[in-house]
Amino acid sequence: MKSLSNKPLQEFKLNSINEYKARIISVINYINNNLHEKITLEQLSSAACFSPFHFHRIFAALIGETPADFLNRVRIEKAANMLITNPSLTITQISVLCGFSSPAVFSRAFKKHFKISASAWIKNSKNCKIKSKQSKTFSFNEDYFSGAFINKKLKEKIMDVEIKNLSLLHAVYAPQLDGYDEKKIGIAWNKLLNWAYPNNMINKDTVMFGVGFDNPCITPKDKCRYYACITVAKDVKPPKEFGIIDVPGGKHAVARFVGKGSDIAKPYNELFGLWLPASGYEPSDFPAYEVYLETPDKNKDKNFVIDICLPIKSI
Repeated sequence: MKSLSNKPLQEFKLNSINEYKARIISVINYINNNLHEKITLEQLSSAACFSPFHFHRIFAALIGETPADFLNRVRIEKAANMLITNPSLTITQISVLCGFSSPAVFSRAFKKHFKISASAWIKNSKNCKIKSKQSKTFSFNEDYFSGAFINKKLKEKIMDVEIKNLSLLHAVYAPQLDGYDEKKIGIAWNKLLNWAYPNNMINKDTVMFGVGFDNPCITPKDKCRYYACITVAKDVKPPKEFGIIDVPGGKHAVARFVGKGSDIAKPYNELFGLWLPASGYEPSDFPAYEVYLETPDKNKDKNFVIDICLPIKSI
């Protein structure tokens, strides 16, 4: 077991940080070179050599914006600069060159970002009423990434994380396919436990855990899939309303979370944005899952006590 506990980030593997930097920079360069094209999350995650699920979380944690927000902002900023520096081009031509699907989409996005229309932007620029920082061309280079990541992140402390070799989990699950709604997740757990207890499926060795298969920043929130799971013997055959899942064993990053359910996004952001880039590891294909050690109804402070378990592999 290896523990990486509450140390400055610069004490960890510089080559790991550089690897994550290089992957994110490759994404930024890909965006810069293909702004005029339709760019998908799959293309960006491929450029970063991460799965789409993990890429979205890592990018957002490191850069401070989702890939979609970053891409949209860069397109708007490039268009704003071109409106000033390329007077021979029409607004429609510029919107196409910057990758907007239509002039109407560009118009709405531009006004939302700058609070004025594109035509007013051009007029104000001629009258020298636009601040220089607004018309500055966005730079895709190491300096931006260093500013967004290194200068900030190296000053921070990271959460307690242990690297553990965990066993495969063979489990029965109750699916909740209507999003990460706490009440609906509770209903799934009630259904599962109302079957498990009368059938003597719960004992001191039972592991209760939840798996969220979708990122709500990618998948519509009401479509995200959650499985409420309990480990069972191999020969157990559950009712048809439940399913069987095997969670792969092997090397995991394990982070302890104690708090309210509404606060669980913070440790995920720290795990993906602070610990992981300095760890020498990257996520493997299975999503992180949550092992429930205590629930609010059994905790003296009415908190969850959860181990967030992320399957990992060496870079």
